[in-house]
Amino acid sequence: MRFTVQRILAALAALFGLAVPTAMAGPPAGFTTVTLATGLDQPVAHAYSPDGRLFIAEKAGRIFVQPAVEGSARTLFLDLRTRVNAYGERGLTGLALDPNFATTGRLYLLYTREPDPQTPDGASPSTAEIARVTTSIADVNLADPATLVVVAEGSVVDNCCHAVGALRFDGQGRLLASFGDANTLTYRAQSIDEPAGKILRIDPTTGYGDPGNPYYDALHPSAVRSRVLARGLRNPFRFQPDPVTGDVWVGDVGQSAWEELDRIPAVAATPAVELNFGWPCYEGGSGIPLVYPGALAEQPTLNACQATFTPAEGGSGLGSAPSHVAYSHDDLPDGAAIVGGPVYRGLLYPAGYRGTVFVADYAVDRFQYLVPGMGLVDFGTDSGWGNPVDIIAAPSGNPAAPAGNLSYAAIGTGEIRQIVWLGGNSVPVVSVSSNATNGAVPLIVQVQATVHDADPADIPTLLWNFGDGSPTVASANATHTYSAPGSYTATFVANDGHPGGRVAKTIRIDVGNTAPTVSTSSSQITFAVGDTITYTVNAVDPEDGPLTGASITTHIQRVHLGHTHPISDVVGATGSVVASDHGDDPGRIEITATATDRFGLSTVSTIKIEPRRVPVTVTSTPPGAGFVLDSSQFTTPHVVQSVVGGHHVVLAASRLGDQIFKSWSVNSVQSNAPSLTFQTGAAPAAFAIAYGPEVVPPPATSLTEPPAPVIPVAGVATSLAGTVLARTIPSPLSGRATRTARSVRVSLISTRRGRLTIAVRRDGRRLYTCRALVGRVGQRTKCEAATATKGRSFTVTAVLRDLKRQRFELRVPVSR
Repeated sequence: MRFTVQRILAALAALFGLAVPTAMAGPPAGFTTVTLATGLDQPVAHAYSPDGRLFIAEKAGRIFVQPAVEGSARTLFLDLRTRVNAYGERGLTGLALDPNFATTGRLYLLYTREPDPQTPDGASPSTAEIARVTTSIADVNLADPATLVVVAEGSVVDNCCHAVGALRFDGQGRLLASFGDANTLTYRAQSIDEPAGKILRIDPTTGYGDPGNPYYDALHPSAVRSRVLARGLRNPFRFQPDPVTGDVWVGDVGQSAWEELDRIPAVAATPAVELNFGWPCYEGGSGIPLVYPGALAEQPTLNACQATFTPAEGGSGLGSAPSHVAYSHDDLPDGAAIVGGPVYRGLLYPAGYRGTVFVADYAVDRFQYLVPGMGLVDFGTDSGWGNPVDIIAAPSGNPAAPAGNLSYAAIGTGEIRQIVWLGGNSVPVVSVSSNATNGAVPLIVQVQATVHDADPADIPTLLWNFGDGSPTVASANATHTYSAPGSYTATFVANDGHPGGRVAKTIRIDVGNTAPTVSTSSSQITFAVGDTITYTVNAVDPEDGPLTGASITTHIQRVHLGHTHPISDVVGATGSVVASDHGDDPGRIEITATATDRFGLSTVSTIKIEPRRVPVTVTSTPPGAGFVLDSSQFTTPHVVQSVVGGHHVVLAASRLGDQIFKSWSVNSVQSNAPSLTFQTGAAPAAFAIAYGPEVVPPPATSLTEPPAPVIPVAGVATSLAGTVLARTIPSPLSGRATRTARSVRVSLISTRRGRLTIAVRRDGRRLYTCRALVGRVGQRTKCEAATATKGRSFTVTAVLRDLKRQRFELRVPVSR
């Protein structure tokens, strides 16, 4: 499939001047990436000021500002680590500068608030905040902490993931913020009174909702619904308004099947549909909204989705907006995590890229762009990008990133990079090394550089600068003696003389100091869900002796489907982590300890703890039945290598050919419910689904009951496996002739698996429940009473009136 796309792209290149991806990892031919900032700790967001300064946010809560002048040192603008909770995927993830930043000095932040400073970055529920801070009057490279004010609150995050997303200003100066579904109670994404799973649009000064929002309430402008612009999103981690059209392009990170690029139109004729992207009722489909299988397996979610599903899907709603384009995980063994980027409106790239949407994928480590009629097309090749998590277009006035260049945060390498069009020039490829990076005084180092320039006519200039004031050396290889203790940066530069053709690489050299040694041990080498894993770090420095306390930091993360989920960062030589439930693809837990001596020289040690699994076999009689496990669909027979201790939901298909679902057998224990919740035990498990013929009673030819009043009851059809309906209506029903008639309610509870379930209640007390098979249109079917009240004999007759919409008429005869 990919080869076909590449051939088509090659044909387009001739027409539109597009660069065709080459075999090199990273950018396509004619492009390169240039590093603007390096040495960062999990950079997640960045923004440019009008004077070209680069503001950078780290997940843990630090914001740096880097001058536009190359080689200038960056400044710590603001440190919010004590305010920000960075557990799991929480943290400081959104950063935006006021459109009038040159005069207001205002900077906006989106983060999860630390609920308990005594246990920083813990798993306790956290509240999302949109805050504003102003630069210091004395120094524009520093924030004034006293000016920090919370503009608006977002979701309450009670889980590790899908917490807070991006902050962006649109062309009208309104502030937009995105919030994930918090990975729990996902049906909240449909409610307009909860921020979870939404994009909010607010006044940046007051925090009030914008009057143009679809659910704006002028009497309550600060209400959540007044702030909601779009809903039904799972994890809209990154989005970008188009400055020309006003449309907003959203990258919605998917569950186990799809990644979506969604378009919020600048003007929506039907906001209830066009501004609702369906989650958790729908997901994926690339232009066609698909019902999300997992929604059918969880009753609270299914109930909530009734108001969104169309009548044809068993609901009473209008459906949802389709994704503009979506891509499946089926051919992506490492999973996926889309990063929605900007519409390219610059003039530096070839004309074929102008007006197109750029996106990246953090997990797959790739860039793509949207081509009309073709969908998303690879921009270069997978890998080599550094795991992008934030993409923006550089504004005018920035010498380091001219207007029209895209830049992005590469969280995997701790860098901010820009993508530069070289006009066909091949940038030099450089690698550097040193025989020693630390040691006693005097320290003699032998440095080596390898330079390759694919353009035969280019002969790059080479230069080593050892950072100690000594003369530079114009050579690839050099020997240098450091005669004074200290920490130095040796820099090698290769320059081919073309725009963007300067490449710099650095090596840290510590003189008079030797790196610590460090080792890490844990209480176990495998884990089950719920296990508490303890660890100990042993670190010794040749000069400082044993290292303890703040000299040791530990980063704990889950490596899952080719990408990482941060869990916590701990200070000290000991700690623990609880293995949380993350489905049957939880990846491994990695504990990385860093020991740092008093001169800042560090050594790293990592241990990896794998999940403990057992086989869970699902079969059926006859074989070939479909079933949904959590959110994924399978066909029997199927074996799942399930993680011990994990909680799951499994749902059997209602039919297999001309047979209907009868029961589950779980390790020989029977259950008639089509949907089961189970926890994987320590021993292998066997699940079996039984199907059998459907028994349809002959049509009723006459009624034995006396003539009865007809009470119409409108039932609403549902989709896979049926849904319990809440609709009930009052209906008169006589008691004995000598008594006054009392209030009786007849309720159509469900139409599950081709069978009606009807309840009869009197004065709020259930008299009995009866069941009947769905017959032909106009056919009368009597209920079969499951229980009955002694001395009372009520029979309810169901008549199917509308097969497509599954509407029934219930006849309740008088019994005396």
